[in-house]
This record gives sequence, structure tokens and C-alpha cells, in this order.
Amino acid sequence: ETLVIVSVFALGIMVLVWFFLVSKLFALLRDRHISVYVAMGSPRLIANNSLGNNLAFLRFLLQRQDRNLNDGSLSRLCRFMVVFFGAYSALCILSVILGMFAAQVFS
Repeated sequence: ETLVIVSVFALGIMVLVWFFLVSKLFALLRDRHISVYVAMGSPRLIANNSLGNNLAFLRFLLQRQDRNLNDGSLSRLCRFMVVFFGAYSALCILSVILGMFAAQVFS
């Protein structure tokens, strides 16, 4: 049960970090690569945050489209975000498994 609480707390912290990273990425794209930013739908963290913009953002990130822009700092950020996204996804899955296991053990 403690592991479930810790993993949920860690996920919450990771969400805040993710928001910061996304905000930084959007700012870099808006300032340095405006055509890519506009093609993504000019997304923002809260405003103009639609399903289409989110899918365009995830496609940009997961397909590593940043490599075409020849921007070292942007590519480092994107590489870190891909790893972070993978770690977050793994922790989500682990939390669900731990929660299901804890529910069976303590019921």
C-alpha cells in the first residue's frame, strides 16, 4: 500500500515537471522555429490546448522531428522529454499493477 502512495505522489510531481518541460519546449519553438510552432497549431500549456494540437505535439516529440531543425538545445530537451515520457508511462503502469495487487492482498 505504501508503494502505491509513493508512486502516485511521484506521478504527481512528474506531471508538474512535465508541464514545465512542455512550456519550455513551446517557448523554444515559438521563439526559434515559428513555422514548426504554427504547423503544430500554436499550442500553449493551457490556452489553445486542443486534441489536434496535443497529437501534433506528441507526433513532433515521439517521431523526433526536432532533429530536422539543427537546434542542439531543442534536441537535448526533446531527447530528455522522450525519456521522461517513457519513465512516466512505465510508472503509471507500475502504479496500476501495484494498486491491483494491493487491492487483492488487502481485501
